[in-house]
Amino acid sequence: MIQVTSPALTDSPKLERMVSEIVAHINGEYGSLDFIPMRHYHQTLKKDEFYALLSVADLAVITPLQNGSLSSRKKSRARTRVLSKFMGISKNMEEALLVNPWNLGDVATAINQGLLMSTEEKATRHEKLYKTVTTHTSHTWAAILVKMLLEQMGLQGMARQTPYIPRKNLEGLYHTAGKRLFLFDYDGTLAPIMKTPSMAVPSEATLEMLEMLSADPKNIVYIISGWNIIFRTNL
Repeated sequence: MIQVTSPALTDSPKLERMVSEIVAHINGEYGSLDFIPMRHYHQTLKKDEFYALLSVADLAVITPLQNGSLSSRKKSRARTRVLSKFMGISKNMEEALLVNPWNLGDVATAINQGLLMSTEEKATRHEKLYKTVTTHTSHTWAAILVKMLLEQMGLQGMARQTPYIPRKNLEGLYHTAGKRLFLFDYDGTLAPIMKTPSMAVPSEATLEMLEMLSADPKNIVYIISGWNIIFRTNL
């Protein structure tokens, strides 16, 4: 297995060390002197190198945890693709094996299914996927988005502001609920939006509120953010 991880925009030595330890564990557990089950390359590949790997691979596993895209539209031999459901294009690529990348069992099952898939089924799926990526280009997506934007602009006069929930009703529901789930957006809600993640710090009053809510055993509190978790140590 070849695992390629492109360097992130910001250095993350802790994450890189964790990945290296996992690779070392797998190779130590299942490898031998003449067999290395996983080869890990932490580097940015050139296009020619990337296409070369795709041309000889038995299986392509592309599982971003957030939105991602496919960059290759070159014709190559038929192979199975395991794709993340979170990719924007996943709804248009039903012939791929779609998985939830957070579910490791789901990913493992899809990899096994892809490796055992018959040559005929691989070819059929590959042809449909190839047709999708060659007909749904960036120009296609741009045209669709512009059309949707123009349609929404035409409905602008019909927009209505979301009404506030009456405070008394909210307090009553809060006190009578057996379990309460809170989902707070971090950037722009709990903390101001900043270009540098480490500068986005909640106020003391906000931190006290979060601590009070978290202390109640009936409450489950989640904080949602697009930034890497390493920047949230101030919480």
